[in-house]
Amino acid sequence: MLKQTLKRVLSFCLVACMAFTSSELTNCSYARAATPIDGWNFEIYMCGSTLESPSDLRAATVDLLELMSAKNVPDNVQVTLQTGGSKAWYFDEGIKSYYKDVLHMTDETIKKINPQNISSDYIQRYKIKYDNVITQDGKTITYPSLVQLSADEGANNPDVAKKEGRNVVSMADASTLEDFVKDTANQYQHNVLVFWDHGGGTEGGVCNDEWADMDSLSLKEIDTALTAASDVIPNGKYDMIGYDACLMGSFETLAMTARHADYAIAAMTVEGDNGWNYTPVIDELAKAVNEHRDYSGKDIATTEVQAYRNYYLDKKNKDYDVNATIGAFDLSYMPRCVNEFDELAKAMMHICADSNLKAAFEKAAYTAKEIDQNMDLMGMYSFLNQTIKFTDNYAKANGKSKKSTVKMNVANCRDYVKAAQTLKADLFEKDFLLAMCNGDTNSEYHGEKALSFFYPQKDSRNHGAFSKNSYNELGISDYYAAYIYNIAHNVETKQATIPKSSVHYNNKTGKYTLTISSNNEDYMSFTGEKVYLKANDGKHIALSENRVNLNGSSFSAAPITKYLTFNGSPIYTSAYDTYYGDYYTYMNVNGKEQKVFFIIEQGEVILENSFEPGTVLIPYYVYSNGKKTLNKKATYKVTQKDFKNEELILPFEWKKESANNFIYDFCAESYYGNISHNKVAHSDIVQFAKAKTTIPKKSYNLTGYKITPAVKVKAGKTTLKKGKDYIVSYTNNLGIGTATITIKGIGRYAAAPEKKLTFKIIAKK
Repeated sequence: MLKQTLKRVLSFCLVACMAFTSSELTNCSYARAATPIDGWNFEIYMCGSTLESPSDLRAATVDLLELMSAKNVPDNVQVTLQTGGSKAWYFDEGIKSYYKDVLHMTDETIKKINPQNISSDYIQRYKIKYDNVITQDGKTITYPSLVQLSADEGANNPDVAKKEGRNVVSMADASTLEDFVKDTANQYQHNVLVFWDHGGGTEGGVCNDEWADMDSLSLKEIDTALTAASDVIPNGKYDMIGYDACLMGSFETLAMTARHADYAIAAMTVEGDNGWNYTPVIDELAKAVNEHRDYSGKDIATTEVQAYRNYYLDKKNKDYDVNATIGAFDLSYMPRCVNEFDELAKAMMHICADSNLKAAFEKAAYTAKEIDQNMDLMGMYSFLNQTIKFTDNYAKANGKSKKSTVKMNVANCRDYVKAAQTLKADLFEKDFLLAMCNGDTNSEYHGEKALSFFYPQKDSRNHGAFSKNSYNELGISDYYAAYIYNIAHNVETKQATIPKSSVHYNNKTGKYTLTISSNNEDYMSFTGEKVYLKANDGKHIALSENRVNLNGSSFSAAPITKYLTFNGSPIYTSAYDTYYGDYYTYMNVNGKEQKVFFIIEQGEVILENSFEPGTVLIPYYVYSNGKKTLNKKATYKVTQKDFKNEELILPFEWKKESANNFIYDFCAESYYGNISHNKVAHSDIVQFAKAKTTIPKKSYNLTGYKITPAVKVKAGKTTLKKGKDYIVSYTNNLGIGTATITIKGIGRYAAAPEKKLTFKIIAKK
């Protein structure tokens, strides 16, 4: 197959397209025609991510070459794409190898074409031009190329953005997707949109930007962007939206997508290594247009499913995948199915009213096929089958009971069976599922039917937070949001505990390390580091708050030595994105509280909010007791003089301070919101580190018993107390030799480095 050929072609170096002069670049701003003409716009939102950047993978380049390998593509079939999100692109070497190995161009001919790389530093837009011609040895070669539609759409690389004074643009932001959709809408009647990258289903979303710490587009963000751009799409909807990404074949994904497209393609499971096979899809579309045949999003969806099946289930193919699963869906069914799902969830909530029936129902539910544990995805088909079987059997076995609670349970089970059978019929027994590749007969997913849904798994690390905070934003079912919140709080009791964590200071490295106990690690996350300053009135002013990322089971951070002030007063700041150097503070802006965002460049604090001259700003600072206090001393009125090169620069200043005056609060959180605090005053750490430790003598005679000299610990003029401030342990203190005393701080000194003393044990003369 072509994909195999291309993969062999890609045993090289790789990187970008055809070189065009700046005069050939356009604004990539297509005006929507008043009356769309017959034709197709095939758009790909290609976030290269870690699928492209590894030199041994280069998956985005492989798929680009598949798209470009289509034949006889007419002018009214336009393939448009946006690239970004990857720290490396290898297209230029890929296209050179394609020209050489497939089209048999010479090196000299390729030099004339002069391919260029897709930039990893910028987000860029291209269209594929299929009908380029060049003469070689008297023969004409028709070849494809990428035509860059704009110089760049913004900097993806934060270092480049900072250097050039640009804004950082992420493929994982809804605004970036909205801008792409609006700018690439064209005059054609038919439109297709494909999301290309990693996928994480209902919870994880799609398109993880490598420059943005693998942030992704959530389903809510996709919905927001496509809603905002719907007025530029002919008919207000796409003919088809596809997800060339893992795990996106969930009920929730399709429910959202149905608001924006007539048909969809998505994979229930992890996709095969090479994702979709694009060449047959574009070939078939081009053929239909050339023959003036009726063609629809349904045809594209079913064609790709067949191409996927042919590729991954061909045992002659080295990329054969026994579990290859993907589905094509008619989204016109989804509004009805969403209502039916809501009725199903209502019945589930009624079942939960009885704790025993609830426990038995959940046990039956967990016999359904788990699709992905970490993303809390379960097979919809097996779930409905298993729960229908359970509730039907319960109703039949207890149908004659006269107990009021049992009679109520029977009625609730019958309601559930009715709702589940109705939903099952529409999802799997009609034309909602148009086509599917469901692995071969040995696949662990063969009994499923290409559709998952969000259901908290027993061993999931993530279900608590998403169930509690985010699922209801999808607007699918309030009943189901309540149900999963309910079970998420009962799946794993370990998650309800307060996190066990500790913090230690290292004198040599000058860093604090926060560590989670191994038995609790899977159920916890680091919430962040909060830094307080001891004020003159004895209270603690919260100066900053940073989220921290877990590395294994520990996190390290160096103490700060300076803090930000505004107009002479300390300011509470929080890191919005430390990777890009974005921060925010709370301010009273003309009488209303507001988050004010800023960046720091060359020592100047530049506000990212748009404030007009005359705006009155009053920053807040926050005390450790959680009380937010208005800092009236820092009142400031913005003037025209504060604007430099159209940027608003206010009198923020850094104030140096001894590290001893700071308090550090390292926080860890369970997935149920329970928080542990490891609050440390750096002055205490310094005090303990400088404390003098003494014992009565340096040598003792052998006695035959363990020798335990009394330890005295004195910090300045203060003598610390054993059992309150420190504990003592002894090693090698029985026989002749050198014994060691370890003095470990406790209480306020718990994070301080241990202190050690030695003494000799000698033979009695």
